[in-house]
Amino acid sequence: MKQTGIVFAGVLALAFLAGCKTGPHFDANARTQAGLAALTNLTTVAVTNGVDVGLLESPSQHFTLGPGDRLEIEMVGDVTTLTTAAVGPDGKIYFNLLPGLDVWGLTLAETKALIENELTKFMREKPQVSVTLRGIASRQVWLLGRLNKPGIYPLTAPMMLLEAMTLAGGPVSPAELASLGSGAMGVSFSEDIADLRRSFVIRNGQILPVDFYRLLKEGDMTQNIYLRPDDFVYVPSAVTREVFVLGAVFQPRSVSYRERMSLVAAVSGQGFALACTPATAQVE
Repeated sequence: MKQTGIVFAGVLALAFLAGCKTGPHFDANARTQAGLAALTNLTTVAVTNGVDVGLLESPSQHFTLGPGDRLEIEMVGDVTTLTTAAVGPDGKIYFNLLPGLDVWGLTLAETKALIENELTKFMREKPQVSVTLRGIASRQVWLLGRLNKPGIYPLTAPMMLLEAMTLAGGPVSPAELASLGSGAMGVSFSEDIADLRRSFVIRNGQILPVDFYRLLKEGDMTQNIYLRPDDFVYVPSAVTREVFVLGAVFQPRSVSYRERMSLVAAVSGQGFALACTPATAQVE
């Protein structure tokens, strides 16, 4: 898509120049003088390849609960009350005699206090409750593409991009692909299977200015940003064209691009999209 955009822009520029030279009102001297005048009014700006400093700062917020997270709850001194509770899609948990408690967005300490306060409505003395986080599903990052272990990983603590890439086994290299017996597939091992120069991170629909090549090949730690929940990290192939099917589908991933591929064909191959959130497809 990037190459197509460049070629298209070049064609427009050539068409514009051709139109200027052949148009009935073309005045070479006047246009030259106007161009020189414009150049004298240019403003000098600083150009940098650095990442926004804010992306390198560790998230300061405490962990808050969300749908899918699993808690282990117990009234201290009574092992019979030990229960594993999952935060439901509505953000509620159920423990003992209590009705559904809305814990969506609460910290563990706030959840503990809420349970204890609600239990006092049924007990003479305020009980002591133990709340332990046993599983996280509400905070995760997507690490897909030409990685050795692509998948969806829970964001249990502040995580930097380099740590996430390590969890995913790092980019696939020609040697690793050859060890899997892929040489017979006609893949050229003269170039990296993972294209670090076109890899990207998407956050809230925006591509972050991260240079994977500088981070992984040159050790530039200014590119080692902190990831946030629902960040999408993708390492494309250097030898194939792909379509990224993301969003509310059962198997969000990339599929090989075929000529005249339609949006319906790309999405239908990944399962039906959920009704609440539209799926998207993007060609690289």
